[in-house]
Amino acid sequence: IICDDVAIKVLNMKNPDEEEIKRFYIEHEILTENLSNCDVSRVALKKTKHNGFHCMYLGWFNGVTLEEYITRRSKNKRSVEKYDIINAVRLSCMITNALSQIHDCKVIHNDF
Repeated sequence: IICDDVAIKVLNMKNPDEEEIKRFYIEHEILTENLSNCDVSRVALKKTKHNGFHCMYLGWFNGVTLEEYITRRSKNKRSVEKYDIINAVRLSCMITNALSQIHDCKVIHNDF
């Protein structure tokens, strides 16, 4: 997989507890093992510790966030409502398909 750039995710705590470190590295494990063949997630390239901080290097692909996309679409009202509904349905289908791929890899998102 070729990435445009690299993102560095940092566990932003100088002295995290064992549970926080465990969750951070479980995320890396999920990305490298469960989602390595899934084309809808970032690729985990490396995990390391730098200046006392736990870090994960992730593949970065240029694009916009879902929020940015929706905001831009709502500001650009060049079309009728029917067109916006069709695009909303298409976008919903794309998101559903992406979640389906992730779930097929036995991964369920859970913030606790």
